[in-house]
Amino acid sequence: MLTGILLVLVTVILLLLGILYNVQKKALSRIHVQEGSFKDYINIFTAIKKLILANVTKEERAKLAKRQLEQAVAFDFKPYLTFFVYNPVVVINDPEGARRVLLNSKSFEKNTGLMKAVPHAQQFVGDNVVLTNGELWRQQRSIMDPAFYNIERFSSVFAEKAKDCLDAMLKKSTTNNMKVTVPTFMTSFALDVLGRTVFGIPFDYISDALARDGNKTNAQRKESNKKNIPTDEPSSDLSFLETYHYVLSNAFTIVKFLGGSAYSKIPTSSNLEYEKEIEKFDSLIYYVIKQAKKRREKGFDADYTPTLLDMMVDSVDDLTGQGMTERELRDNVVVFFVAGHDTTASALSSALYVIGKHADVQERLVKEISEKVGMNNVPTFEQIESLDYLRMFLKENLRMYPPVTSVLGRILNKDESIGSMNLKKGQAVQVSVYSIHNNPHVWKNPEEFRPERFSEEEKKGRSSFAWIPFGGGPRTCIGNNFSLLEQKIFLINMLQRFVVSLPDPNYVLKTSTVAGILSAPDENLQVTLTKRSA
Repeated sequence: MLTGILLVLVTVILLLLGILYNVQKKALSRIHVQEGSFKDYINIFTAIKKLILANVTKEERAKLAKRQLEQAVAFDFKPYLTFFVYNPVVVINDPEGARRVLLNSKSFEKNTGLMKAVPHAQQFVGDNVVLTNGELWRQQRSIMDPAFYNIERFSSVFAEKAKDCLDAMLKKSTTNNMKVTVPTFMTSFALDVLGRTVFGIPFDYISDALARDGNKTNAQRKESNKKNIPTDEPSSDLSFLETYHYVLSNAFTIVKFLGGSAYSKIPTSSNLEYEKEIEKFDSLIYYVIKQAKKRREKGFDADYTPTLLDMMVDSVDDLTGQGMTERELRDNVVVFFVAGHDTTASALSSALYVIGKHADVQERLVKEISEKVGMNNVPTFEQIESLDYLRMFLKENLRMYPPVTSVLGRILNKDESIGSMNLKKGQAVQVSVYSIHNNPHVWKNPEEFRPERFSEEEKKGRSSFAWIPFGGGPRTCIGNNFSLLEQKIFLINMLQRFVVSLPDPNYVLKTSTVAGILSAPDENLQVTLTKRSA
């Protein structure tokens, strides 16, 4: 009996290995790479092993972006083939390849197949402006564009929330040996900004950060998730953030990818928990949409600044005259939440690390702010835009620590070529932001933090696709200017009030990868704040 079972297992394993081998052979033939050269592709078995490990251990997740860079180095930053489970993916690591992919959005469409293969992931992200293609994308972008005009109208909100956050950080530092846990407060700041500028709701996560400051245990988070979000007062329930993190982390896993729609219907404890959590998540999203529609029907007060959602609810497509459905609004609010919360918090966290690490950079930033704004003044929008070194600093920070390590995948709808690879219709393509930002053929000593790279003199002749933290081409992130202005205003306020340093001058920032492409700084990253003398 035992021998028979073992024989069956061995047969199944050999069958699976044979299938994978033939998948690899087929993938190689599709892109005209010579098998055996091992110069242009990563063995499917190696790719699967690393992918499984990355979904099992926290240590492996922390290595995802750096491992992608190591692979790019091995191929001298030329395009190469790897595998996502059994799906062949061509990875782009140079600006010219990125230009070819990102400018040609009609041939290189967003790859929605992976999301649609996992019902829970599709349920979470939906059909939004980031993931749709063709006419549907054009309609959604047309409706959303007006909301992102004149972003400077939110400057006062950015400044108000920056002050609230810095007050809280100062209060926390006085009871914690002048140290504060950066990601906790940066996340809270970004969320409170979103509450006011997107949802029209005063979240007040900054007050919650004072109580937590990174010390909430997993058990406490799980307990927090059990609470319900009251529809009459959603801003009072801070478990919404924990719910979001749970949904984001569990929407797309290897098990769910392999199991597909059949697995998602099995009433396992994890599936049931996911359904409960996403229902809680959606309850707030639909609530704020309902409130935005009520404000539109009532009419805005003269001194009221419409939120991004207010303007989306009230906007229509230029060609069709149609607005978004409630589901489309929901799906795009989710994108705002992900992009405006995780990515901005990540960028600000790494920025504070760099400021604390490099005293000379901090000194030059302060000097510029002092000369062009003043250390006790509220900057005007024109003054903010005149801060050239701050602009270069932010660009260098986003080069070294991009919150999104890879542009969302593309798939070919016709035959194309990239470098030496002749790709056929249906081939998946991935642009590695992290590898391009660390490509030594583009950036001299890329491991060195040097804002001067972005001076007018040094950027001459450099491809505009060498720096792509917001993507590029017609599908550049719609919220890029929103995020950059938010970051500038926070850092100006920070440097006007505090000297920033690291408790351990030798500390090197660690990051981990969330949901495959989002980069998150070490959740225990701390800085020391000292009040700046007048």
